[in-house]
Amino acid sequence: MLNEFEQFLIDNKFLPLNKGEKRWCSFKIEHKEPKNNNELVSTKNYIRNEVSNKNGLYIYKNSMGQILYVGKAKPLINRLYSHYKESFQEVLGDTKDKRWHRFFYLYQGELEVYWCELEDEHCRQIVEKMLDVVLKPIFNWENQSISLGKTSTTFTSTKLISNTQNQKEKYQFLNHSNELIDKVQTILGSGFQPQFNKTGVTFFGVKGRVLKLVSSPNKIKVEFNVPVSVVSGLTVLTETEAKAKKMGTCQWIYQGTSLDMVLKLIEEAVNNY
Repeated sequence: MLNEFEQFLIDNKFLPLNKGEKRWCSFKIEHKEPKNNNELVSTKNYIRNEVSNKNGLYIYKNSMGQILYVGKAKPLINRLYSHYKESFQEVLGDTKDKRWHRFFYLYQGELEVYWCELEDEHCRQIVEKMLDVVLKPIFNWENQSISLGKTSTTFTSTKLISNTQNQKEKYQFLNHSNELIDKVQTILGSGFQPQFNKTGVTFFGVKGRVLKLVSSPNKIKVEFNVPVSVVSGLTVLTETEAKAKKMGTCQWIYQGTSLDMVLKLIEEAVNNY
């Protein structure tokens, strides 16, 4: 079935995903919190100039070439602007667990948006689901499953299963493993939820990301999205430096060997959240 979907997409110019193809257009956008309302309005106008009031499909790709998200919209301008705002705030219409806000906040930075015009809603639904299955966007596989149309066929995320069942094998924080994740969760409380990925564990609260435990065999590394005290091993980035490193709002980075210091900084981060 996967090969049949892929061949259909190739035959109809939906793949490969190249802006040089007649099917797709693309533009780049910086997902970050705007400095003021003028920047917010300017970004919306920028998106409108790119997609006009057309209906169709869209795909987000990050600077590492990873496919983040596949979607459809009528019109495109409203959905793309909503995703932009979700990268720094909750948006009306998001799910109860705020999964779109949590996701786009996690992947702040420069993104490339591919889009194509497709007027028929039935066609949009079919092609979107085929692209989901073939491209395997990170959003779908981090949210456990995707469903093909109105059928009962569900594709369960092996990635998520691996994350939840094999944390000890996957993660290492100096000489600590999943017990450090448990300690952090205890300090943060039930109001913060973990999200597991290849490089570590990110914790989110109602206002977005608070910190990330980065897997490393040589040190304990924690990236904070809220201010913490300057201590030995802590690096503080300016907004410009964080942007250049594609760190989003993460400006406080601890790298060291002191577990006690890490836990104290995490307690402080909760208070400053």
